[in-house]
Amino acid sequence: MRDKTISATEAARSFSEVLNQVQYCDMSFSIERGRKVVARLVPPAVPAGLSPADLNRLFAGLPYLGRAEVRRWRAEVRMMRREPRPQARKWA
Repeated sequence: MRDKTISATEAARSFSEVLNQVQYCDMSFSIERGRKVVARLVPPAVPAGLSPADLNRLFAGLPYLGRAEVRRWRAEVRMMRREPRPQARKWA
């Protein structure tokens, strides 16, 4: 996770963009007021994982994919991987 320090004014003016960077770019922000850090904005903690038994129950309930469906799914994954990724905006 990358950390950036910004002023409270900058955080207020571009709050939506700051939230997007926290959510999608795994960034955290230290917010300063008068050259003193007064707050931190960080991504939420990762939720606890499933137990192996819960995971097995989850997979057991999924539908079976036939060969044709597997081929279509693989083709879709390959197509998505070829798509250009959005570029993160650089802060001034």
